Amino acid sequence: MKQIFLATAFILSVMLFSCSKEIPRSQLRVKNGLAYQIGSEKPYSGKVVSKYKDGEKREQGNYKNGVLDGEFTIWYKNGNIQINGKFLDGKKEGLWTEYYQNGKKHFEGNYQGNIEVEKWTRFDRTGKATLDFDYDGACKPLNKAEFDSLLQKVKETPLEPVAENEVAVLETNFGKMVIRFFTDKAPNHCSAFKRLVKTGYYNCTSFHRIIKDFMIQGGDIGTRVDPHANFRPSGPGYTLKAEFNDIPHDKGILSMARAQDPNSAGSQFFICLSREHTQHLDGKYTVFGKLIEGMDVLEKIGNFETKMSPIYRQPVLPVHPVIIRKAYMEQR
Repeated sequence: MKQIFLATAFILSVMLFSCSKEIPRSQLRVKNGLAYQIGSEKPYSGKVVSKYKDGEKREQGNYKNGVLDGEFTIWYKNGNIQINGKFLDGKKEGLWTEYYQNGKKHFEGNYQGNIEVEKWTRFDRTGKATLDFDYDGACKPLNKAEFDSLLQKVKETPLEPVAENEVAVLETNFGKMVIRFFTDKAPNHCSAFKRLVKTGYYNCTSFHRIIKDFMIQGGDIGTRVDPHANFRPSGPGYTLKAEFNDIPHDKGILSMARAQDPNSAGSQFFICLSREHTQHLDGKYTVFGKLIEGMDVLEKIGNFETKMSPIYRQPVLPVHPVIIRKAYMEQR
């Protein structure tokens, strides 16, 4: 009887130890997307903690079979929580809350499989809700076959001039923007934009670059592709010859993004946020439209918080996706 008791106690102590296992992040190494404790060939399961130099906690998370799984928290240096949420099998899942350094909420919403879903709310530093935006779950990452099919559709769709009473509507998760075209100044750019709209090319793409008081940039099909996919799309399969004109880059102006070559524009565009910081663009980028509705939406997007972009290596990427749910042409 005594032996059975001792054996049971030993098993319970082992289980308790395994459940409470905790190591510093410095003891982890990552291989093929899985975390291992240094010296072990088995994916790590247990708690991981990192600390500031003064010994205060900086980050804490639970791992299961080498990936984050369970509660996850990041703290500011002052001890207040910066982020609190959960992971499930390595992906963000459920309620996710981000805080200011003063302890007030900054953003709150839900994740499902690492993707923002349903309603999200932004708060100001006093805790007051200042902006609601949502994700309907309809936008899914493109795979290679779907991307190739979309490009083929663009290729097979003939160019059509934009009619005098035609406008483009961009329905975003921040609201709707309506664009009127300058067909007399940049007819080819207008026709190309219309074709991309009609083929669904812009649907579910994101505004991937926001520079306050300057512009918001969108139209990159790469924002529809899973960042871990084994292919990288680049443009609609063609470039446009520049149609520089005398229209100034005022607030609300739609202009075509390009590389250094003046004739390298494809699908990416930008909408200006001010006149003060866009004067140097005049005559160097093709203006082909302007906002006639949704200036408030433009301002919401233009004032949205950003983080470091791995592409531009500047803090221009929205902290949460600003999505064009649907783009379509309309008679007005």
